[in-house]
Order: sequence, then structure tokens, then C-alpha cells
Amino acid sequence: MDKRHDTEDYDPALIRRLIRMVIWTRCVLFWEQIWPRLWGTLIVSGVFLLAVLFDFFQMLPPFMHATVLAVVGLLFLFFLYRAFQSVFWPSQRAALIRLETDNGLHHHPLLALLDQPARKKLSGQAEIIWLTHQNRMIRSVRRLKRPWPRSALYKKDPYSLRALLILLLVLAGIEARFDWQDRFGRAFHITQEQSVAGDWTLDIWITPPPHTGLGSRYISLNATDIQTYDEAGLLRFAQHSEIMIRLAGYKTGADLSFSTGTFQESFQDLSQGAYSYETVFDQGTALVVKNDNEVLFQQPVDLLLDLAPQVSAKIQEDRFRRGQLRLSFTAEDDFGLNEVALSIRKAEGASSIPLELTRVVSGKKATGMFSRNLADHPWAGQRVIITPKAVDNFGQMALGDALETVLPQRHFRHPVAVRLIAIRRDLYQPSAEDRIFGQFELRKILTAPQLFDGDVTVYLALKVASQRLRHYTQDDQISRIRAILWEVALRLDEGAAGTQRNLLEDLSQKMQDMMAQGSDHAAMETLFEQMNQSLDQYLQKMIESNAQMQEFKEAASPADAEMIGRDQMQEMLNKARELMRQGDLAGARALMEQFQSILSRLAQQPKPDPDQMQQAKETMDGLRQLKADQQNLLDRTFKRVRNQEGPSLDATRQAIAESEDQEKLLQRLHEQIQAMKKMSMKPSRDLRDALQNMEHAAQSLQRGLDEDALQAQMRAVDKLSSGLKEAAQRMARQMGMMPMGQQLPGTDPLGRGRGGRIVTPNGHTLPSERTIHRSREILQELYRRAGQKGREREELEYIDRLLDRF
Repeated sequence: MDKRHDTEDYDPALIRRLIRMVIWTRCVLFWEQIWPRLWGTLIVSGVFLLAVLFDFFQMLPPFMHATVLAVVGLLFLFFLYRAFQSVFWPSQRAALIRLETDNGLHHHPLLALLDQPARKKLSGQAEIIWLTHQNRMIRSVRRLKRPWPRSALYKKDPYSLRALLILLLVLAGIEARFDWQDRFGRAFHITQEQSVAGDWTLDIWITPPPHTGLGSRYISLNATDIQTYDEAGLLRFAQHSEIMIRLAGYKTGADLSFSTGTFQESFQDLSQGAYSYETVFDQGTALVVKNDNEVLFQQPVDLLLDLAPQVSAKIQEDRFRRGQLRLSFTAEDDFGLNEVALSIRKAEGASSIPLELTRVVSGKKATGMFSRNLADHPWAGQRVIITPKAVDNFGQMALGDALETVLPQRHFRHPVAVRLIAIRRDLYQPSAEDRIFGQFELRKILTAPQLFDGDVTVYLALKVASQRLRHYTQDDQISRIRAILWEVALRLDEGAAGTQRNLLEDLSQKMQDMMAQGSDHAAMETLFEQMNQSLDQYLQKMIESNAQMQEFKEAASPADAEMIGRDQMQEMLNKARELMRQGDLAGARALMEQFQSILSRLAQQPKPDPDQMQQAKETMDGLRQLKADQQNLLDRTFKRVRNQEGPSLDATRQAIAESEDQEKLLQRLHEQIQAMKKMSMKPSRDLRDALQNMEHAAQSLQRGLDEDALQAQMRAVDKLSSGLKEAAQRMARQMGMMPMGQQLPGTDPLGRGRGGRIVTPNGHTLPSERTIHRSREILQELYRRAGQKGREREELEYIDRLLDRF
């Protein structure tokens, strides 16, 4: 039974597992034997791999390159020979002992499997005992675990320097991850050193600054062409140009440098015989590329210097005496201007923050006018120093000659306004006495409302200012009082329309500033709406404030004189808005300057003299009645001639009566002409021609020359019509109303529109109505197409780029 049991327990798979475990263990023992011997070889290999990955060999000359490779090879073979010297294959017994030791088996059960019976021939009972013993020993194989190699490098590397080598190898692998194949190729490929006459190329890119408007240049030369290259003796380009030089195919490890004649800098080594250098060329006389002391490329340079701009300004007279600072300026730059400004500071007294006026310009030369109303500024009437300055597109700034002048101040005509401005001037840096004196003066004015015609608005404003002056002491509070006094003085001096006009002028100046800065178009649209409303209010106030002028306007009807009204000024605003929408901010700003100029001249219209206004009205009424009577006489003569069948006494009497009436009309025209001369108005040529024709008509009627009389009377009516219109325009100018032809651009002397281009005083040519209309159609078509999302993406992106400026 035992024999059968033991035989059944015997498992050949355990024997096969044991054989595999023994083979594995012998390999482990062999590795543990050879691994410490390979340490020197691994160090040599690791250092060599670092040199390859960091591309160290490209920096070595060919002889040194070959020497390093030979030394590395010999060291590798030497350590490899030492590693395998005296190496043996572990025995089966050693493997079994290692298995027993690692698995904690006692009494050497695995070694017992190698034992043999003392006798070659055993009895049956002895054989069973032997097999039972062997079978018991082999059962321990079931619990065997695979052994793993053990490292003893810590004995040879107690400081763990191998970790540093591994870290460097990782960094080298990261650095060479893109061209590690090329680096291995360069490490094992020894090339002869290239000479200066080798196959290398030199590329030079010259990019001028954008503000110069010049094109870029590209020069490409090889080692043979560079000897004969000559750029007409000089290489011309602008100052501040970007220079990029690339040298390819040159020898490795070269000490290349770039020189301009004033400084020298080294090239950047890009490896593989490629070098690069970039700089901004501000000064120098040549482009020089050197290798040590050997010149590879040299070319003289003719540098186009970017000079600082020049600017000058001239003070213009304030003809309107409204505190308008007007300075004409001229600026120029060799490549282009960006900005012209004025810096205003007080000539005497404590230093303060300068007042800056800025204007955006373009082009190499710019002329224009600074016009700003500074009548309400604290420095008005004081000596100031005005310094013009210009900035070019590169950012260089230059100052012009300083001008010393008196900052214009407004000259008020109303006596109460003069007193209010004097009080306001004392409140700039007021003491307690100044505030008390100002309050006292305001009370004196309030006690005599007849001084300002009992205007309730003026009375209430001065009352508020007086009460605030009693309690306010802070600067910001005093500034509010000064603002009230200024507005009241303007109302007294110019009437209710003056305040609205000043507001409109401020809005116009603000619009010009926004256009100069290229502000948001939505904000400018909002400001245009405010200007339209302010214009309506101003014109309404102007009509209400002067009833006599309204009567004169009725006398000089639109059929007789074309005056500036809402329609014409509104047309200027609409045209400026249309130019703004189309992106022509310069043209829009020029129109706004015209608009503000008209407002300034309107502000200086003298208040009409009632007697002179009445005389002008009577003269216009007389001329209009004379024209009507002459037309009636013409109708009578024409009717008589047409109905006359032959000579008769009755027809002769009618002709004599018509002759006498013509003489009376001639005498009335003489009287009207004399009245115009008394008003210091020279009669027009049309009125003189009408006088001659009326005299000729009277003589023809006396002689019975009816046809000649009719022709003369018709000419007299025509001349009276045109003479009446011209007389109305002259009287309008004398009374303070301005004919349209004197102000609006693009009109003839009679105020009628004319063809051709419109050129503003600063030289800016405005587009014609046809051009504006065509631009509007194109812009609307672009917006229509931009909304069609079914179009190609590239086309929509292109349309969006076109619409960006709008």
C-alpha cells in the first residue's frame, strides 16, 4: 500500500519545474558574477553617450575628434575584456544551494536529489525506501520561489554617483529628442575642417521700420560670390532697421562676430555649422562679419538717418476778441509725423501743470491751425509761454521756438458782465476779504435789476452765487461759483442764444478731438445727435432774442437773400457724419472746423442798431415796392401796345401818362440809391443798370417808341430783381446776418453751389457728393454681404476686415 501511495505522489511536473528553476538560478548567479565587472564599461559608455547627446563632438577639431573616439573605444574594450576574464558558468549544485538559501529550506532537500545509493543494486525494500526518500525531497519544489539578482554596486559606489550619471542622461535625451540621429551621425563621422572658401552661404535680411514706408531688402551670397559683391559702393537703408544675418554651412566651433564700425557682438551658434545674429541698426558705417580676425563679409553703409521733426508756430490775431487762442503751425519730418502739440505755461509766478493742446497729423509735412477758446481759463489775460512740439511716427519729439504772449481773454460789452468777470477773477485764489467783497458786489447788482433788464434767469443765478459765496470756502465749491458767474456774463453779453452757441461750440471742439483720437464711432454718433438738438435750440433762441432781426428777415425774403439757416448748417453736420461713417475722419474734422468757424463768426455779429435796422427795413420795403410798381407799369404798357389798333388820341394820352409814371419811378430809384449811400452802402451795378433802363424807357415812351420802351422796362425789372437780391445780402452783412456764399465751402459768391472739389483752408480736399454717395452704396453692400452667412468663410473674413475701420 505504501509503495502504491508513494508512486502515486510522484509528479514529473515538479521535476520539470525544478529544472527550469535551476536554469534561471544559474543565469542569476552568472549575472551577479558579471555585473560588477561591467561597471567600468558602463561608465565609459554613459559618458560617451552624454557627449553624443549633448553634441560635444561637433566642437572638436577632426584630430581631437578621432583621438577621443579611439580612446573611448580602447577603454570600452579594455573594461569589457576585464569583465569577462575568469568568468565561469555556475554549477548545478551552486544553483540548488542558492534556491535552498533564498527559500529557507533546511537540511538541503534539493541537494538530496543529487544523491545516489551506495550500492548500484538495491533490494526491493531498499529501493522503496530510497524512492520514498526522493519523493519526499521533491515535494519541497512546490514551495520554491524564483530568485532575483542582487546588486553589490553600493560597495564600489558608496556615494551613489551613478544617480548623477542617470540624471544627466535623462536631460541629454530630452535636449536631443528631435535630432538624436544626426548627433549620433556626427559623433561617428569625422569630417575635414571647412575653409573660408568652402561651400557656405550668407543671408542678410534688412527690414526698415514700418513708419518709413520703405521696402525690405534681402541679400544672399555664397563663399565665391561674396568676393565680388558690391552694392554700388554703399548699402543704403533707413536708421532703426532690423538686421538679421544667417551663416549656414560654415565650420563648426567658429568664433563669428558682427561689427558696425562702432561696436562688435558675437553670433549665436545654432549647431551644424549654422550661425545667426539679429540687431537693430541705429548707428554705424559698415556691415562686417568676421571669423576671429578674418573678414568674411564687409560692406559700407549709407545710413538714412531718422531725424527729429521740426515744428514752428505763429500766433494769429484774435479778431473776434472772444478769448480764442489761434496759432498756425508748420511741422515736417523726413519719414512722417504723428502728432503736433502746444504746451502752455505761465511766464511768471509759481510753477503749475502746463496746459496741453494736441492734434494728430500725418504725412511728412503738416500745416494747420490750433483754435481753442480759453476765455474761461484762469490764465486768460496773463502772460504765458507757448512751446510747440512735434512727434514723428518713431516717437522722436522735437520742440519749436517758444512764444511769449498774453493768453487772449474775452472782452465783454455789457457793463454788468464786466463787473461779474472782475468778481470771478478775484475768486481764483480767494481770501476771506475777496469772498466778502464779491458777495457785496453781487448784492449791489441784485438791488438794481434794471441793470440787466430784470431778467429773472440772471437774477436767480446771481442770487444763488451770492448765497454760495457766503458759505463755500473749498476750491471745488468756489469753482462752481465761478462757473455760474461766467455763464451769467455770457448771457448778458450775447443773450439767451449765446449760451446755446457756446454749448454748440464746445460740442464741436469735443467732436474734433474725438475724430483726431479716432474714438469709438458709436460715441461720435451720440455726439452728433446732441449737436443736432443743440443747433435747433440755438437757432430758435437766436430768433426769439431779436425780434427786429426777424422783421428784417421777413423783409429780405429768401427770394431776395440766401442767409445761413438751419438747413445749411444741418447739411454740414450730416456731411461730416457721413464722412465719419465712411472712415474719412480727416475730411469730417475739416468740415467740423468750418462749422465751428461759422459759429465763431456768428458770435461776433454786433447787435443791430434799432435806427439802422429801421432804416434798412424802409430801404428794402422801398426797393420791393419800386420793383412791384415797375412791373405794373410794364404790364400797362404791354396791354396798351397789344390792344392798340392804330394811332389815336386816347392811346397818346396813355403813353404820356406812362411816361410820367416812369419818370416818377426813376426819381424814386434815385432816392433809394441816395438812402443806401447814406447807410455807407455802395449801390450795385444792377441798380445802376436799372436806373439807365428806366430812363431809356421814359424817353422812348415820350417819343412813341413803344417797342423800345417795352424792352427797356423788361430789362429794368430784371435788373431791379437782381439788384434787390444783392442789396439784401449787403444789408444782411451790415446788420449782422451772414450770406451763405461768404461762409460755406463749395459755393460761388452768390451762395450757389458749384461743381468741382472742395478744399478746406488747411488744404484738405473733401470728396464730392457723388463720391460720398458711391461710398455709401459700397458700404451698404458690404454690410449686406456680411450678413449672408451662407457665403464662403474666407469671403466673410475678408469682408469683416474691410468693415473693421467702419
